[in-house]
Amino acid sequence: TEIYTLSLHDALPIFLGDSHQELFEYNTAALHFKRCLTRMEQPVAETSLRLCGGLLRELLLQLRLRLGRGGAETQDPRVRRAAHIYQRLAESSFFDIRPLHLLYEIMASVNLAERSGATREIVDGFGAIAVVAVAAGLRRASHYYNRRSMEVTRAASPIDAAYGYLVDMVYWATLGGWARLESSRVSGEALYRQLGGTVRWQQTQSITYTAL
Repeated sequence: TEIYTLSLHDALPIFLGDSHQELFEYNTAALHFKRCLTRMEQPVAETSLRLCGGLLRELLLQLRLRLGRGGAETQDPRVRRAAHIYQRLAESSFFDIRPLHLLYEIMASVNLAERSGATREIVDGFGAIAVVAVAAGLRRASHYYNRRSMEVTRAASPIDAAYGYLVDMVYWATLGGWARLESSRVSGEALYRQLGGTVRWQQTQSITYTAL
């Protein structure tokens, strides 16, 4: 079995990117994330043409994954890290209202996450696809991806499961599904209290109040 490692040289831009992202310094974070993607030989689409081409490629790959033809899984940590980076870039694109970037980055993240078993990114990616599908009027696809997100959530470690319930709350807030939102709030809040995650616990409260 081939063993992969991620050097400090490759990992440092990810740590810097995450740090700036938590401070809402999205442009600076993106510079670090894109530098890391380049080092890992992952595509960094910038132009509209490349974004459209990349999105089409990722949509086709997602279809193959759903049909069980997505290729072999990998233990390469670079793939898992790339899934995390695209997920972070998608956050930035959401707040900066860049829909084409957002769609491409969501799909790239979830496809890489499925290949590498990155639970948090799978949960987040499926949840994001579900919300996008709601906006596009694709209710059946929306419910399918929400259901898949929750299946992964229920089988996940406590920290990933807690985040999964948070993602589920956003989904049901979008649809006005108050009973389901409350159910996930209770589950997520209990896990975050158990983990000592005060900020995330407060986030479950803020999502509820914002939705109401």
